[in-house]
Amino acid sequence: WLGDRPALECTVRSPITNNLQISFPLLGEHQLINAGAAIRATEILVREGLSIDRGAIRRGLENCRWPCRIDVLQRSPLVVADGAHTRRSLASLVSALNTLFGVRSAAIIFGAQSDKQHLDMLLELKSLAIKVYACSSAHPRSANCEDLLSAAKEAGVIAECYESTTDALSAALADSGDAGAVVATGSLFVAAEIRQELGLGEYVDPILIPKPSFP
Repeated sequence: WLGDRPALECTVRSPITNNLQISFPLLGEHQLINAGAAIRATEILVREGLSIDRGAIRRGLENCRWPCRIDVLQRSPLVVADGAHTRRSLASLVSALNTLFGVRSAAIIFGAQSDKQHLDMLLELKSLAIKVYACSSAHPRSANCEDLLSAAKEAGVIAECYESTTDALSAALADSGDAGAVVATGSLFVAAEIRQELGLGEYVDPILIPKPSFP
């Protein structure tokens, strides 16, 4: 932890970094892979003649931010928001929670878009979920709660339906003593609304952003 934020202490080994020591704020093995890809791209740019020094690489890695991607919103009780919406991305989330935070059980606030594979997603969360707090975001394509409950029943996960992310968060926090952690996931829209509920940023729905006009 750096202050109230988690970070990974890393050594960056590459022809242009010379064992650079950094504190990397994006969590999870998958984010280290992403960072490695960015560093490799930087190596190619340097080879092509662009001037990029170690200080710029350090600043870029240490200052990068990605809200709603293993985003620690609160430390006690631990509240994490992650916009994972595929089985693979949820597997990365579960792995990171196990490895970095020692989380083996959690109250799962879960909402998803209507066109996602709800059963597969909930099967990936099954090992972690003490209970699923199913809800819909404000997004018009959000799956209704009844469909999520049906998928949870098929997955063998205890679940209950809530009218909104606000209600789901209140219930999950009330139960967090038994669960150990609260994790909001299944949709970037759900994760963003939970972030807003905890006063950590205004929720902006991309569908409501005016589209630019071109000549």
